[in-house]
Amino acid sequence: MILYDFCIGMYRKGDVMQALEQYINSKYADNVLQWFEEEVKQPEHINNISKVLNNKDYLKGIHKVLNREDMTYKGETYEVRKTIFQTVKSLINFFNGYILAKPVSLGGTNEDMVKTYNRVYRLGGYDKLNHDILDRLLKLGCAYEYVYYDGNKIKSKLIASEDGYPIYSEDTGDYIGFIEHYTSDSNKVSYWNVHYPNKVEMYTDEGGHIHLVDTKVSFGLPIVYENKENIDEVNVTLLDDIKPLLDEFEDFMSKLGDSIYTNSINPILTLTGSMLELPKGVSADACGFLFNIDNGGEMEYVTATMDYNTIKLYLDNLKQMMYDIAEVPSIIFGQSNVANVSETSIKMMYSKANNKASWYRYILEEGYDQRNEVIRHILSLKGMAYSDDDYINIEFNYSIPMADTDVINNLHTQYTDGCIDKQTYIELSPLTKNVDSVMGRLMDNTGVPTGTHQNQVDGE
Repeated sequence: MILYDFCIGMYRKGDVMQALEQYINSKYADNVLQWFEEEVKQPEHINNISKVLNNKDYLKGIHKVLNREDMTYKGETYEVRKTIFQTVKSLINFFNGYILAKPVSLGGTNEDMVKTYNRVYRLGGYDKLNHDILDRLLKLGCAYEYVYYDGNKIKSKLIASEDGYPIYSEDTGDYIGFIEHYTSDSNKVSYWNVHYPNKVEMYTDEGGHIHLVDTKVSFGLPIVYENKENIDEVNVTLLDDIKPLLDEFEDFMSKLGDSIYTNSINPILTLTGSMLELPKGVSADACGFLFNIDNGGEMEYVTATMDYNTIKLYLDNLKQMMYDIAEVPSIIFGQSNVANVSETSIKMMYSKANNKASWYRYILEEGYDQRNEVIRHILSLKGMAYSDDDYINIEFNYSIPMADTDVINNLHTQYTDGCIDKQTYIELSPLTKNVDSVMGRLMDNTGVPTGTHQNQVDGE
């Protein structure tokens, strides 16, 4: 079985390798040895990298409102307000928590296989990694995971989104190669890690010319998580949908702040007649100054009348549109009263969030399946082979608000009816603080702690 799986894997890798070679020979016939240098300069890659970098800048607070010009009057500069709201971070954090606040559950047809994969996930820190992948997917539109074996544990590392260049066949659209490319800020030396189906070639231009530094064995290409429907599209994010509305909101709030401070809090003082005693200077922050004016003179503050009802209506509509487009429940930002709301009503409030979460779940599941296949291959090389009929399935546990008693009652009913096993019951129970600790104390009928192959997986 091991030999069979290995041969099948080599056959598939051979197909991908052949497709990549054809791609290189047809597109870079004049520079086959250093084709990767030209590949990273292709327009589709430049567009994606630019999009990632722009999104990172936006999340750092570099918004359109910062381009508002300050005003100059009589040689003095008046700094206009440039109010920034990081609302998008709250929206992203909501979806990350909603989808993965509760770790994914691993299930399957083979109990021993499930136990082994759960141990691999725990030792490799995959719960945290899953959060990081989704965070990048929501913020930047893409994430790249490279699975490897360090001689002790099966692990994954994330390649920076701005450094990733996935390669697709121009004929079939199949994923056939990957380049990790970056330039050091300190010494301006460039690096290219060129990923083939079975190896990684590492190049650098240190010394003034591009040359091969090292070659390492690989278990496959990096896993690509991308939020786009077609390979020709640029990756999209939540930012793309709400950025125009947030730009409008920030611009309006900045101008409103200027108006309030100028016309209401610090109104214009007008004088009719002569001032008997000229003040040396009045601070804009000061109150209660006394002015002496000539008989018959008048002094008054000029304030603007603002239509606060219209302003409030406009702002409320902007905020509501942002929440609608982002597909988050109104209760998240205190827009609804949830007192005595039934479980059914809460689920209805979360229906839009479920729609968006389902799309990201599809992207994540596709990547997790590829990860699990690489893990299966590594385990087979270590003597832990499973039947082709055995598989690992992923279950997402959305974080919908629910009373602990309701959750426990539902779990109990499902467990009694045989719909879930004991491990799933323990994992989903709100009373379980440490799943591994509880599972480790459970013994099967033979007195062997749950989980076999454990020493083989982590090298103990």
